[in-house]
Amino acid sequence: TEGSIDLPFEVVNLPDGTSINTFPKEIHVVYQVGLSNFNKVDQTSFKIVCDFAYSELNNLNYLVPKVIAKPSFVTFVKLIPNKVEFLIQK
Repeated sequence: TEGSIDLPFEVVNLPDGTSINTFPKEIHVVYQVGLSNFNKVDQTSFKIVCDFAYSELNNLNYLVPKVIAKPSFVTFVKLIPNKVEFLIQK
């Protein structure tokens, strides 16, 4: 069974004194799970992070969201969008 949920994400490895605004603020997560486990999935089931250091290291002008935690019974996860735009605030 396929489900979807909109989740906030966390930006990690931001330099001290730097803050950013991200667009969008949430990621649309599409996942596949067995029907018997479908009701076990909620907003706390997934953890999504964007690594600012990874984007800087690879000269990217966007952040790449990654799923770092998901339930073992979830078989497939797709993140929409796969790029997060950001503006640096000084």
